Amino acid sequence: MISPVKIIFALILATLTAQAASDGPGKAALDFLEKVRQGKLNLEPGGDTALSSQTSESKKQQIARRYERMARDLGTDPLEIGEIKLDENFAAVIVRKLGDFDPSKLQIFPVALVKRDDRWAAAPVPASFENIGSIPPKNLRQRLEQLEKWMLLQQVNDLEKLREQAASLARKKIESRITPEKLRSLTAQQALAKFLQACEQKDKPMILGLLGGLSSKLPDDWSDRLKAAEKLSTSESRSLRILTAPEVIRIQVSEEEEEDSVLISIAYLDPASSKRPSAAPNVEIYHFDLIKDSDDLWQIYLPEILFNDDADELDADEEEDDPDRNC
Repeated sequence: MISPVKIIFALILATLTAQAASDGPGKAALDFLEKVRQGKLNLEPGGDTALSSQTSESKKQQIARRYERMARDLGTDPLEIGEIKLDENFAAVIVRKLGDFDPSKLQIFPVALVKRDDRWAAAPVPASFENIGSIPPKNLRQRLEQLEKWMLLQQVNDLEKLREQAASLARKKIESRITPEKLRSLTAQQALAKFLQACEQKDKPMILGLLGGLSSKLPDDWSDRLKAAEKLSTSESRSLRILTAPEVIRIQVSEEEEEDSVLISIAYLDPASSKRPSAAPNVEIYHFDLIKDSDDLWQIYLPEILFNDDADELDADEEEDDPDRNC
């Protein structure tokens, strides 16, 4: 039987550990980067960084411009704490930006931090201890240089590891919605039906699985397919309504089958497509190529016109030119 004293000691230790984690350099680095991407960073001395009061105005402007670029790189993707290296009242933290299914969005942000008055604050220059005020003795300057070198090295090494992990994690997310065995067992019509249902539900993993995300060798145009899946799972654009709006009527009108491919034509009737109440809804026909890859898995090739970036602008221009609009 565990004594009450040991239980109390364990609880105190757990509380102190949790408090240290919540108040530590990792949490401070995350909070700092969140303020950067929201454009809410106070760059004045005593604000959100360890900026020295002796920093010139021109240097402050240079640092501010750097943070503007960093905010664009941060985007909206989630962040997580990576490795942390401590040296007394100085720390180097690696923060990872996760890119969901797109490895090109993965980035590593090294953050240098200084502890003052029991509070961790980010150094004003990313991955550097520049402009933090008076520099201590030579031996500590050398230690800070070692922390800076470690951050730059980790930025390269960690990104490589993260990319390797990302591919595996993305596949697991897709397989949680559809397995290779299930996809292999479907007919072309069933695969397309699942894809259209996934578009309505904005089910990104399923969409990617049917666009080739389960193949041992990803399609050559995988970056374009990732962008298409992103639009289908997030966009409200008019050009994609035919795939994402539940009220759109979809009817298969033809099917042409070859050895390892099938061309299926779908007629779409969108009740909201008419610009005048008295006009009949437009019926449009789009063609979908479904091709078996080397793993005997279906890959869907989408009509390019749906992802024309100018499509919504053209629709808007037509509305402006419509004399009966708002009548």
